[in-house]
Formats: sequence, C-alpha cells, structure tokens
Amino acid sequence: MRKELVDLVERGIVTSDTIERAKELAEIKPAPQAWVHFFNQLFVWLGSLAFSLSLIFFFAYNWADLSRFAKFSLIETCLIVSVGVYIKAERHKLVANAAMIASCLLVGSLLALFGQTYQTGADTWQLFASWLVIITPWVVVARLIPAWVLWLALSNISIVLYLNTFSANHFLLFSFADSDSWALFLLNTGALCVWQSLSASHAWMQKKWMLHLLGTASGLIITYIVWTSLLNSSNDIVMPMLVWGASLASVYYFYRRRTLDLFMLSSGCLSLVLVTVTFIAQNIRGIDDLAYFLILTTVVILSGLIAAVWLKNVQREERRP
Repeated sequence: MRKELVDLVERGIVTSDTIERAKELAEIKPAPQAWVHFFNQLFVWLGSLAFSLSLIFFFAYNWADLSRFAKFSLIETCLIVSVGVYIKAERHKLVANAAMIASCLLVGSLLALFGQTYQTGADTWQLFASWLVIITPWVVVARLIPAWVLWLALSNISIVLYLNTFSANHFLLFSFADSDSWALFLLNTGALCVWQSLSASHAWMQKKWMLHLLGTASGLIITYIVWTSLLNSSNDIVMPMLVWGASLASVYYFYRRRTLDLFMLSSGCLSLVLVTVTFIAQNIRGIDDLAYFLILTTVVILSGLIAAVWLKNVQREERRP
C-alpha cells in the first residue's frame, strides 16, 4: 500500500489535506493497537535477554560464595523452567519464542559453568561448538529466526576460534592468507544461498531482514578481504577480486533480474564504491597531496552519485504497473 499511496501523491490525486486520512486507511500510520503490540514484543524479548544475562552476572559476582551444587542447581532449574514455558505456552507464541531463546542462552551458560568449575582444559572453540551442537535440534524444531541468528553467530565464532587454535596450513582450502575471513565468507554465503532457496517453500523463512542480515555479513566479509588485499598490495589479489566480482554479479542477477531488493542492490553499490575508491587511491600514491585528495573526493562524489541515480531509476521501474 505504501507504493500505491506514493504514486497517488505524485499524481496529485491525494492532496496534503487528505494525506493523513489516506495514511490511516492504508494502515501506513501505526494505529494505537500496533504500538501496543510492538511494545509487548519489545518488553518480552528484552525481559528474556535480561533474565539470561542476569544469571551470568549473578554467577560472576557470587562465584566464591556459591557451592558447586548451588551453581548447577540454579542454572539447571532456570533451564528446565524456560523449556517448560516453551512447551506449555502454545497459545502465546511470543512468550514461547522468548523462552526458547532464553533456553538456548542458558545452555551456553551451563557449559561455561561446567568448564570453569571442573577446569576441563578444553579449548574455547570447543565450548561454542558444543553449545552449537546441543541447541541445533531445538533451533530446527522451533523454526524461529532469532534462534537461527544465534546458531549462525555461534557457527562463526566457533570457526574463527578453531582456525586461531590450529594452523590454517593444515587445510588445503584455507592454505592462503586471511583464512578466517574466507571461512566466514563461505559459511555466510552458503547460509544465504540455502535460506534464499528454502524461503520460497517455507513461510516462516520469508522475513526479509534475515536475508538482509546474511547478505550484509557475506558482503562485508568479501569487501573486507578485497579491501585489505588492495591496501597491502597483496600478490594474491586475483582470487579475492574474482570472488568479489562474482558476488556482485550474483547480487545483480538475483536481486535485480529474478526479484527486486533495493537493500541488496544498495549494499552491492556501497561495496563497489569502496573497492573502486581504494583501488584508485592505491594506484595514484606518490602524486601531489592536493591533487591526490582532489581526485579521491571527485571519485567518491561521482561514484556515489551514479549509484544513487541508478538505484532511484530502479525504484521508479518497480512502481510502474
């Protein structure tokens, strides 16, 4: 309805005197009930997060005063209660979802408590990997996007800590420089592709913000790889540039030709501008400082202007019937 209303305003059918009424009819302006629903969700999620974090801080502050039995009893009781709330709160989906997130966070707290209490000597990556494995069945069954965000965050952390613990040269795929970034890029890009393909047949996966989150993570990582390679004048620049170019081409094809997503296209334009400016900056070093900054300023303005004009044209094409 927002697009149709904007079109009516541009054509002069909806005037400034009637636009407020039009917003209400089109449900663009939030109604009081919508605000109540928003704050209900906000407070439930904040309460769930505060409950989980407060337990961690409680242990940290009272560590010396609590016995092992008290520590484990408290956290296991909270975990059982949160799981019970999730199972019983069938009619209150919001409460059940918040309880599921709290349960997943409490599992991590329990593992950390176990490792700290018994000094198992396990590496840090094993904590996050174990946490990841244990909550995987819950995440799959719950079909809850925030739970998948937590699962992916744990996956990224586990991979980084694992590669920092063991030499990357042990792995053929990551034998080149910046193996951490490449591993994260492959993980998040794979997650984006899987989520995009499955979202067509699963209604609960069709939230745009999850695709945007995965796309942002993947785009930031590959842009960072190319950017650092340019700054360091790396000899391995060919592979990052090829992968980066293929990523931009894929974004254009899927989010311009197959379906339209201005967020993804805007992110691609931002990456293109950043890499272009960095490439030019590295190749004109040594010239007069005034000319150097003048050229870079001109490039930034022109590239940003071209990207903005192109995105505006794409948006106009979307509005056309």
